[in-house]
Amino acid sequence: MTISKTIRRFLYWLFLLVSPYLSYAGNTNKTLDENITRLLVVPYHFALEHRNTRFGGIIYTGRDMRNLSQYGLDTIVSLNNSFLNQEDPPFIMIDEEGGVVSRLRYFKEFQELCYQDESITDFLREYDIHVSYVLPSEREIGMAYEKVRDDQSDVFLRKFYEYNRSLARILRQLGFNTVLAPVVDVCDSGYMTDRTYSSDPKIVIELAGVMIQAFEEEGIFTCVKHFPGLGNLPNSQDPHYKRIFFYQTDEDQLLPFYVLPSSMIMVSHGIYLDIDTLPLSVSPRTVDYLPDYRIVISDDISMSSVEPLWKDELFDNLIDVNDLIIITCFKSKHPSKQIYDLITRISYTDTSTVNKKLHELMKVKQRYPERFRPSRRINLLRGSH
Repeated sequence: MTISKTIRRFLYWLFLLVSPYLSYAGNTNKTLDENITRLLVVPYHFALEHRNTRFGGIIYTGRDMRNLSQYGLDTIVSLNNSFLNQEDPPFIMIDEEGGVVSRLRYFKEFQELCYQDESITDFLREYDIHVSYVLPSEREIGMAYEKVRDDQSDVFLRKFYEYNRSLARILRQLGFNTVLAPVVDVCDSGYMTDRTYSSDPKIVIELAGVMIQAFEEEGIFTCVKHFPGLGNLPNSQDPHYKRIFFYQTDEDQLLPFYVLPSSMIMVSHGIYLDIDTLPLSVSPRTVDYLPDYRIVISDDISMSSVEPLWKDELFDNLIDVNDLIIITCFKSKHPSKQIYDLITRISYTDTSTVNKKLHELMKVKQRYPERFRPSRRINLLRGSH
């Protein structure tokens, strides 16, 4: 018999009262907790500290990469291979959009690898693409494309394809199997401008489509974000720290998410009032809008924009909407406590939903087993540390 939500909530609060006197390992619902952790994407250091726990995904934050850069890229390869050697290998994720959102830009070796690759350097030189950081942002690429789109689009897209193949090859040989890109929000001003290709959905689809094809062919899962589109979000509205509201969804914003054949789709924490008064990442109505046949990933639930999740106990909704849940604890002084708290709260959701999500993820892993194997020792890392 299914336990009612009221009873589950009572049990949850009872557990919180006694949890300071219990160890996490002593939780009587261990099997369910193990299944729940396989839906979580956690920072690499937390997974490293809990080697006997199987997580759905591993992610490296910008702060993680700054700290690791002093040890060199060989360390990244070793860490990722150790995760991929586990019994149930995880999705190993990285935000590598280009521009400022490049986790690997802290490694001098990464810059050397990119600039040693002719497909990357020829593309940047041919179209005189401005590069603010190690690699150009999506917007810097989009601006270069707009200049030649009328008469050189085929040539540009072919070179852009080779550029992405090279970049994907580097990431794959470093042990990553998932890139949290491309950003396909359509905007011409505001907070998201530098992270998006264009204000024209056709250009977004053309460039993002090439990037997705190149990465998937190199064995890396891609993830379009942030469904259903953050649009012209004001500069003052950083969703990491503020709740964001939209009066309605926009057809131009939605189009790339339905057209592009990515493996995954990331759901925004934005509140779209024509759909719900809850963040979309925890709204049951989101399921009716999502494109079919994608792994659905929540944006980082450590963000302030998803405050209603924690305040109003929307953990059933979180599992109903998302297949994988990112929690980086980037604002927390006690990340372990926050992650254990999340596991406890989710453990009072419907067990059948958790099992269904796991079943679908396992089918993906069985379909692409080569993406979950450790990378071979490579000659790519030629620089000294």
